[in-house]
Amino acid sequence: MWRATITNVFSVTKALTALCALILAGQGELDPAAPVIRYWTVFAAPGKEKMLVRHLFSHTAGLPTGTGRSTISTTGRRRRHGWLRIPLRGSRGTVAGYRSLTQTFLVGEVVRRITGRSLGEFFAEEVAEPLGADFHVGLTAEHDSRGGAGAVPPPFRDEDYVARAAGDSALSTAGTPVRVRDGNTIARRRAQILRRAASATPGRWPLVQSVMARG
Repeated sequence: MWRATITNVFSVTKALTALCALILAGQGELDPAAPVIRYWTVFAAPGKEKMLVRHLFSHTAGLPTGTGRSTISTTGRRRRHGWLRIPLRGSRGTVAGYRSLTQTFLVGEVVRRITGRSLGEFFAEEVAEPLGADFHVGLTAEHDSRGGAGAVPPPFRDEDYVARAAGDSALSTAGTPVRVRDGNTIARRRAQILRRAASATPGRWPLVQSVMARG
C-alpha cells in the first residue's frame, strides 16, 4: 500500500538535523553563539577556532561544499578527519554559500559530540518515536521491503549519471560527486550520510515539524 511506502526525502534531512540541534539548544545543552570548538574541540585546526555554531546553521561557515570525492562506504571517522584538515575558504559569518552536501554533517557531528549518540539515534529517540512518526535517519533491514523508487536520473541518462552540488566561487570546491546508482543502493539506505539520509512515509514531515509548533 502506497501509504506504507518509505522513500528518501533528501534535503529535508537538513531541517531535521537543525531540529535536533534546536532541541539541545532548548535544553540548554547547545549555545548557537558559542564557538564550535566548545563541543568539537579538534575542529579548530586550521584557523577555525573562532567559528560559531550559528555559522554552521546559516551556511556562513566559510568552508567549501565538500572534502573531495566520497562514497557510501566512506566512514564517519574519515569524513571527520577530512573536515579537520580543511581550512577556511572565506570570511565566516559574512558570506552565505549553500552547503548542500555538508551542512548536515557538520551540525550532526556537533549533536553527536554533545549527546554521544548519532544523529539518527537522537532523532529516533527524541523526536520520531515519541511522535509515532514513521521517519528514519538510516534504514535497518526490516524496512527493505517498504522501499519505493530511489533517485531517478535525468532524461536520456542512466544510473551512472553524477549529481553534484553546483560549484561557486571561493567558498566551494567542485562539489562531492554522487552517482545515482550509489544513492539507490542498500548501503546508502543503511548509512547515516546526513546530506540525504532521512526516509519517511507520506505525510510524516508535518508531524515532525509539529515539535516546533508546539514549542
